[in-house]
Amino acid sequence: GLAISDNDQSIQFLSYLRTEMEKNTVCLAFVNMIPGNTQLYMSRAEVYYNQIMTSSANVVIIYGDTDGTLAVSFSMWESRGIQRIWVTTSQWDVTTGERDFTFDTFHGNLAFAHHHGKISGFKNFVQTLNSLKYSDKYLARLEWMHFNCEDSAANCKTLRNFSSNVSLEWLMEQTFDMAFSDSSYDIY
Repeated sequence: GLAISDNDQSIQFLSYLRTEMEKNTVCLAFVNMIPGNTQLYMSRAEVYYNQIMTSSANVVIIYGDTDGTLAVSFSMWESRGIQRIWVTTSQWDVTTGERDFTFDTFHGNLAFAHHHGKISGFKNFVQTLNSLKYSDKYLARLEWMHFNCEDSAANCKTLRNFSSNVSLEWLMEQTFDMAFSDSSYDIY
């Protein structure tokens, strides 16, 4: 089975997953799209629970927001003692996270790591990137966010102290930890 947040990124994941599953003639017993709206979620919470309980699926994949209604669902399912194999991304790692899970229902943890070659020169590129040289708004927003600024330089209190030749190495260590770590999926 699959439980995902009802957002664009999760729907894209579902599309990719279905494509890969079709190649291997594997199907999903159910797909629960958990809405972000708390009121809508509360009106359907029991339906999502019952769908997992009545399903023949022994494995449930969890994908989506770790701080919204999907997290509430996962916490509820865990507290009710649903005996399933839970496959999650590393952001859901309940063994190292700050979530309040009782480990009585988890009988172990198996983590997978991506094994891939390094992209030649990528780390050096990010470490030496001069953000003012590029007009990429994403990079600018990233810098402003990490230096307590809003989306406009006029509203930025610390930008005047921001060197145009600053290295993004510190920002990379702070922001891209998950993206560049070897952790990918956890199974409980």
